[in-house]
Amino acid sequence: MNLGIAVLAFVAAMAPLSAARRTPQLGPKQSAIACVTVLTLFMLLAIVADPLLASLDVSDPTMVIGAGLTLVITSAVRLIFVRRATSPDDVGPDLSRGAAPIAFPLLSPPALGVVTLAASVELGWFAPALLCVPPLLLWRAALGRPDALLAVASGLVTVFGIFAGVALAVDGIFAL
Repeated sequence: MNLGIAVLAFVAAMAPLSAARRTPQLGPKQSAIACVTVLTLFMLLAIVADPLLASLDVSDPTMVIGAGLTLVITSAVRLIFVRRATSPDDVGPDLSRGAAPIAFPLLSPPALGVVTLAASVELGWFAPALLCVPPLLLWRAALGRPDALLAVASGLVTVFGIFAGVALAVDGIFAL
């Protein structure tokens, strides 16, 4: 897994532009708390990745293949079933009450956890913390932007996510 594919995989797995379309208006404090929560969560996941995968008897190439397939499937589903959320009520719980509801359903999808595990076994435990920063910055920059612009950019990120997922799967296959 090279660094470029890893960054693209993290951006596609988090889907920050799609999350920005569904995020209510937040103050800078709430969005900063959501970002720190996500960084902390995935740093802890990266630290326990090696012992976790060793206890499950999952090899590094198998994890990379799994991350690639997960990214391809979630990106394809996101591309085919485009969801237009016009208000926070469309997403589920009231997201305006705190940073935790934003950090967990929107900014921490399961695909990001799988990509984090793969990146930590391939690049080291510190890499996922660094790789989470670009999508979080993209999410913060996209808050409050026009919906049409975010929809087009989100679709492009999703298409690139399919390519990144295929690249990860092929990389894992060649590493077997």
